[in-house]
Amino acid sequence: MPQNFNPLACEPYPGAVNDHGEIETLKGVAFTHWHSSVLRSRYHYVSAGDPDNPPIVFLHGLPESWYAMHHQMAHLASDYFCIGLDLKGYGQSEKSLDEEYSFAHCAFELGLLLDKLGIHTFSLVGHDRGSVLGDHLCNLPNGFNQRITKFARMQQSANHPHAQPRPPHKLFASNVGSMLFSSQNFPTSVYARQPVTPPPEEQILRAFGKLEAIGVPLRWRKTLFQRALARAANSNNNSDAPQGHQLTHGEIDPTVIARIHREFHLPGVAEAVPLTFRLTNFDKEYEDRSNFLFDNMTMPVRFIQGELDPGQPASDYTGLEEIRPNFSIQWIADAGHFLHLENPQAVNKALEEFFAEAD
Repeated sequence: MPQNFNPLACEPYPGAVNDHGEIETLKGVAFTHWHSSVLRSRYHYVSAGDPDNPPIVFLHGLPESWYAMHHQMAHLASDYFCIGLDLKGYGQSEKSLDEEYSFAHCAFELGLLLDKLGIHTFSLVGHDRGSVLGDHLCNLPNGFNQRITKFARMQQSANHPHAQPRPPHKLFASNVGSMLFSSQNFPTSVYARQPVTPPPEEQILRAFGKLEAIGVPLRWRKTLFQRALARAANSNNNSDAPQGHQLTHGEIDPTVIARIHREFHLPGVAEAVPLTFRLTNFDKEYEDRSNFLFDNMTMPVRFIQGELDPGQPASDYTGLEEIRPNFSIQWIADAGHFLHLENPQAVNKALEEFFAEAD
C-alpha cells in the first residue's frame, strides 16, 4: 500500500559525503541518499525500490553503516521499498557528543523519523546492534509493534546472554574505545578470515588509566595504543597457529570492506560510538529481552544466524520456538557473525522467503 514517502531535507551532519537526493547505482539498482532530522538529531538514510511497494527498514550493526546491508537491499528492491539507515553515532548520521544514545531513546527517534517520512507499516531487518535497536522499536508505545509486520533479527542473542567470546563492551564504552575505533586496523581486522584474540579489556583499561593519571598527553597515549594494535595484528598474521576466535568464515569482497572502513572512519564516529555502549551491556540486554522486549514482539520474528559464529552457538537458542510460537530460527551455512557479507546469497534468499510467507 502507498506510504506517502516524504524525505524532507535537512542540513547534513558535518562531514557527510553524500548530498540529499544523490543517486548511486549498486548491483544494478538505484540507491538514493537522504538527510532528515528529528528532535535534535540528523539522520542519513538510503532508499531503493518503488515507494509504493511494502517498506523494509534495515538497521546495521557494529562496526558498519547502511552500506553493510546493500546486498540485501538490492536483492529485495524489485518487490519492496528498502530503507537503510546509518544508526545514530555511525556513518553520516548524528554524532554530537551531547546527544542521547541509549537504545530506547534511539528507537524513539527512529519511530519519529518513520512517522515523518510517512512510513506507517513496515518490515524490519536488524543485524547485531541493529537488532537491539529493533527490539526497542517494537517496544514503542501506542501499539507501534502492530506497525511492524515482520522482524528478521540477525546475530543477536535470544534467551541467553551473549556467550563467550564476548565483545569487550567495557572497552568499547571507554575513551580507549575511541582509540580503537579510530585505528586503521579497525574495522578491517574484524573481517579477517583468521582467529583473532580479543584485546585484554581490563588490562588495557588499567594501563591507560595509569598513563592518564600521571599526565601522559592524549596524543602520546593514542600513539602507544596504535602501535600496540599494529604489533598484535602483525603477530596474528605471522603466527603459524594463531590463538583466538574466528568471527568471519566466508570471504568478503575487499571493496566492500574498504567502503565500510571509510564510512566507519568518517569524522565523529570514533567518539560517538562509545556513547552507545555506556548505558548497556549484554546482561542488561538479556534482562530487557526477558522482562519486556520479547513480550512486545508479537509479529512473526525470524532469527537468522550464521552457524559458525562462536559467540552465538545453536545451544543458546534451544527451546525458543517452543516458548514463543511466533519466533522461528534459520541457520546460514558457511557463515559467521557477518553472514550478510560472508554469504549474501543465502541471506538474501532467507529474507525473500520470510517476507513472502503468509502471516
